Amino acid sequence: MRRLRISFRALILCGAAASLVACAQQDTVATFQTRTGAIALRLNQKGDYFAEITPHTVLPLEGYTSAHIESIWEAPPATLVVIAGRHSDCPLRYSLVVMKADGASITPIGDCGDTYNFTLGSSTFVIRQTGARDQRVWIFENGALQGPMLVTNRLQQRRPHAAPENPPNSAANPLLLPQISVPVGNEVIPPPVSSSGPKSPASNAPGD
Repeated sequence: MRRLRISFRALILCGAAASLVACAQQDTVATFQTRTGAIALRLNQKGDYFAEITPHTVLPLEGYTSAHIESIWEAPPATLVVIAGRHSDCPLRYSLVVMKADGASITPIGDCGDTYNFTLGSSTFVIRQTGARDQRVWIFENGALQGPMLVTNRLQQRRPHAAPENPPNSAANPLLLPQISVPVGNEVIPPPVSSSGPKSPASNAPGD
């Protein structure tokens, strides 16, 4: 009986040691503190990327072979984190992490090779596809992500020599680009936890 107890304790110690080794083999790509909480982009010993949200939320980035945090936007009641990188079957993919006080989620954005413009108006965050005649658009408003929605080129055409009496803005029509948007810079991206000064998330891309 005593021998069995010793063996059982040895198994527990081995399991704990294996967990410590696995943790030691994790590589932290980037860590940022936001208003909602901290987010870390990590790489495990198998080469898989994942986003870790404090205190204990893990969001796998399935299929990514390289990844970096491109930008962070404060859109109360949430923090929005744009992640970009290479995928096993694609040179460029985007994902959006939505961080709230009660949890976090991750949503793939678009298809392989698509490029996007990100803007934040007074109350609306817009992800707009670029370089396409008929653009796909995602909108984050009132704490919820909607999309993709297809916006045809007709919405952007205006009659020559004629101006509308009341020009549309982002509040009236979120499908149109806001007239004033928060620039991507120190006002949008908080400094990393490990650094005292501002730092662009794009520089955290390993091997790009």
